[in-house]
Amino acid sequence: FESSKVTMLAPTKKQRVTGASPANKKRRVSSEILHKDVGEAEVSTEVCELEVVEVMRFHFDGAEGGIPPTYAHQSFDEAESFVWLKALTPFTIRIDVDTRDLSVGIRFDHPKMPNEKLMKAAYKRHCDTLLARMHTARFSPLTLKPFYGGCKAFRLGMNGKDNNLLKKVKDGLRSAGDDSAIPPSLELVTVPDSLYDFWRRVEWLMLWFIDASGTIDLPCTETDEEQQKDSSIGGRWILYLLRDSVTKQMKSCASVYGFPSLVKDGKRRVRVAQFLTIPNQQKKGYGGMLYRHIATEAIAADEVGEITFEDPSPGMQSLREVVTLALCYKAFPEPLPEDKRRDPVAVAAMLKIPVSFAKRITELEWFAVNHYPAACSPSVEHLSRKESKALAAERLAYKQRQRKYCTPDDPDFPEDFIELESAQQKAVVKDILQARWVNYISNMAHSVAEARRLSKPTCSAGVPS
Repeated sequence: FESSKVTMLAPTKKQRVTGASPANKKRRVSSEILHKDVGEAEVSTEVCELEVVEVMRFHFDGAEGGIPPTYAHQSFDEAESFVWLKALTPFTIRIDVDTRDLSVGIRFDHPKMPNEKLMKAAYKRHCDTLLARMHTARFSPLTLKPFYGGCKAFRLGMNGKDNNLLKKVKDGLRSAGDDSAIPPSLELVTVPDSLYDFWRRVEWLMLWFIDASGTIDLPCTETDEEQQKDSSIGGRWILYLLRDSVTKQMKSCASVYGFPSLVKDGKRRVRVAQFLTIPNQQKKGYGGMLYRHIATEAIAADEVGEITFEDPSPGMQSLREVVTLALCYKAFPEPLPEDKRRDPVAVAAMLKIPVSFAKRITELEWFAVNHYPAACSPSVEHLSRKESKALAAERLAYKQRQRKYCTPDDPDFPEDFIELESAQQKAVVKDILQARWVNYISNMAHSVAEARRLSKPTCSAGVPS
């Protein structure tokens, strides 16, 4: 009885691994295959962990140089890594993006592809898992459809084209109107509701280069659709696209949302929700051109009361400062009185920006007039070495403000800060405050120089994007 009872028990882990069950036969690689010359890949089921940003490269419009994603946690996880077959390393994920219609070709590159049935199955399973994550559940369920087109962006291989959507994009986009700041080689267009599939491709691309990127909800009522037909700013959603007028390749894009204000004047507020310049087209002035058009349209529209940004990144905040300061120079051509700052409330009303941001613009204008003359723009080192009394007072006030936020858990502090002697701690804090001040005036000098360049009628490029 006892013996029969034992035979009814499930096999141990050791028995399951070494037993001759059909499942085990499926998993096990036979010694014949292990010792056989497979030519293209050594058979192994060992896995390793790979960092997404180290193996993923975006190639825009056939460019040779690949660009790694800035963020990966929105499609993977906080670790931004994945499990892969160790035998198939080194490994790269090549993502080819056609910026005319934002179609995406994904290719897994490895010098030796598997030719053994069991390895091919494992390889495909790993590839499908990666594609499902890159596909993202945010746009569609994690079920792989033909050509992985749930968000209607994927295509297989490098040469696949979506000619149908490409034709719609070519014929369906509408001109956003003439803008003297945009050269003839470029055109600014708006994306209609009927091309929302195209904009979802844009949003998929944003996931990799904008932290916490979200999606938009396009008009769904007749009233909203009627507003959408008007390309002037102030409607609900307006989707802008700056592209090459000949090749139709995209340079920069943005989505702008208009909504009623809570104040009683009946004005609408305009918010820039999404903003992306194609990574290989950055630092060429395209972002500055696009935002300047948006801001200029908002200032000219009687129904718009204020223009804001939704969680701007440091780079976007810098671009916003540059363009707004250039518009401030145009709106207030008269010289700034000596040792005085312009009234932030007046600047906010004229440029339709929040008063808090207007204070920053008046600080930049004051800094430019008093410490960064246009005739001879000094270096940051020169500013620090030969600072005026006014700039010295500004430096002292800045460090006093920053000192309130200096705590040992700040990432700028060394880990052993608590263990240091009092004199050493003071020296560390002094160095940190000085580094922050230099970074602060460096950013101000950069914004002033770029705003002056943008405000010149003959030069619209050179603005960081």
